[in-house]
Amino acid sequence: TVLTLAALYDWDLAILDVETAFLYGDLKEDIYMDLPVGFFSLDENISRVTDILKNKFEMKQANRKMCLKLNHALYGLVQAARSWWLKFVNALVNVGFERGEVDPCLIYRKNEYGILILILYVDDCLLTGDTLAIESGINDIKKMFNVTVTKKVEEYLGCRIDTSRKGEITVHQPHIYKHLKDKFQDVLGMKWQEEKKKSTPSTPNFRLMRVKEGEAVLSPQEQTLYRCGVGILLYLVKQTRPDLANATRELSRAMDVANYVHWKELLRVIKYTLKSQEKGIVLKPNRNQAKISLKLVVDAEFAGDKDTRKSIMGRVIYLNNTPIGWNSKGQGSVTLSSTKAEYVLMSEGMKDLMFIEMCLTYIKMKVDLPMVVLIDNIGAMEMLDSKTGQCKTKHIDTRFHWIKQYVDENKVKVNYVKSENNVADILMKNLQPKLFEKHANKLVTNIVNESKQMNDVGFFVRCNTRLMGKAKTWRDTDWAKEERLQLLAEPMGEIRKYTSSYTGYGITKWYPDRARLRQLRKRVQGP
Repeated sequence: TVLTLAALYDWDLAILDVETAFLYGDLKEDIYMDLPVGFFSLDENISRVTDILKNKFEMKQANRKMCLKLNHALYGLVQAARSWWLKFVNALVNVGFERGEVDPCLIYRKNEYGILILILYVDDCLLTGDTLAIESGINDIKKMFNVTVTKKVEEYLGCRIDTSRKGEITVHQPHIYKHLKDKFQDVLGMKWQEEKKKSTPSTPNFRLMRVKEGEAVLSPQEQTLYRCGVGILLYLVKQTRPDLANATRELSRAMDVANYVHWKELLRVIKYTLKSQEKGIVLKPNRNQAKISLKLVVDAEFAGDKDTRKSIMGRVIYLNNTPIGWNSKGQGSVTLSSTKAEYVLMSEGMKDLMFIEMCLTYIKMKVDLPMVVLIDNIGAMEMLDSKTGQCKTKHIDTRFHWIKQYVDENKVKVNYVKSENNVADILMKNLQPKLFEKHANKLVTNIVNESKQMNDVGFFVRCNTRLMGKAKTWRDTDWAKEERLQLLAEPMGEIRKYTSSYTGYGITKWYPDRARLRQLRKRVQGP
């Protein structure tokens, strides 16, 4: 959400890393520890050590044992993380920040320099806001803590962040893909890259089930590797790959014990993931709106879990038409109809929606009301219109009145969406390739590396002898020196549509649309 706001308002980004953060924490309890092994060995050194530490030790002459009383937190203490958080937040409050009321790790300040939003994750802080506000905030924090500042944000919490394009932020995880490949290289073999890429991560219309008694299961070593693979996939799903959410959810149900059907499906998902590792999230919110708009898209598969017959639910939250949150999980209880399953899902999704709305309100952002909820079940919508509801079970009835309150207050508006246009469908079913691709393209995008794009431009120039002339490299051409790199404004994908293959010496084949190709070449060559 914060990165999407940064893209929406063209805010700067910065990262603060607090060195030895947990050592700043103050302890409220009396905590003692044994002396580390080898701390001292001779009796005559005791007095010298005492002077250095400036503490009074009581030494028992009988067994010559001592202990230390902690004045500050240490790494490894149960209280260390909370002590550090209290110390840091209280210090920021003293310099004008507002403590997070909704999210304790969301801290905000607005002064004469502008808006500053700080996100705290253990000891890593992400700052965004107006340029002068960030500079002022960094200077205030430096006076209280020893920090390392990174003003050119390229990576945060394992995610590569690209802010080179105005109004757009790209989030990718190349290190996670490399880790996944290294972990399963021996299992996949040498020829897996030559195999034809599957159209979907999981087998369409296939459901994994729990291992039944008497079935062959994975060995302990294979089960450990299975857990590792699913864990890596979960981290990808959480940050940048919502298209893998349903497949990973199903695999995670066999973390304790899996069979070779689970193993085969895991390898299929991993191969698909590695062959589509160029995909990531592009945060490009709509900037033509006076207020921030929030939208929730939900869908449920009634009794989708064949083991427990609980329904599967998926939801996506949009901020100015940009996906900022998604979830795929099983419902906590068994429902008796698809209408009730969708209704329970709508209430769960609205919890996340209201949380984001409260966070935005806390940082003084104006949210456009009513917020929109899209659902493809007419029966669930009719339950909202009825005065008493049709639910006989208590857990459904409670959710009915909770949703009804926000609808009556005009905070939420529930609209109908056709099932084939419901993007949340990808989060709860193993779809057919055509429908999967349709929904996946709405959530993830191919990430084009800027340096790769520059090399493609150079390659295009090398394919034109008139542009190259006698220059040894494309960068030495007069065309490049004159900074007429207009092709950079045209995505390389536009050229690939009209060229089927490259060689190291020229373009070997063209697509029929030569008129479009002539337009591109004219842009490159200039008048």
